Amino acid sequence: MPERTDFTRFTVTVPEEIGRLIASEAERAGVSQSAWVADAAAAKVRNLRLREALAEIDQTLEGGPITEEEIAAATRRWQTPSAAADEQQAS
Repeated sequence: MPERTDFTRFTVTVPEEIGRLIASEAERAGVSQSAWVADAAAAKVRNLRLREALAEIDQTLEGGPITEEEIAAATRRWQTPSAAADEQQAS
């Protein structure tokens, strides 16, 4: 089986109790600990992007109702962790 090249490998150190919880939750979900941590990290990034989008929307509200374009842009940002970086590079 060829090795996948679309991943980045690094080491994460966590307190013992967190490590036990990760192991337990990964087993319960039927996935590897690595997959569980990757999913948790992706969820954290999505939440951060959503928080950023909501902050932008909050600023927009001062200027009037939210437009469909603003909703679409905010949705793209929180659905895909890399979307915000892509939009920033495009502008």
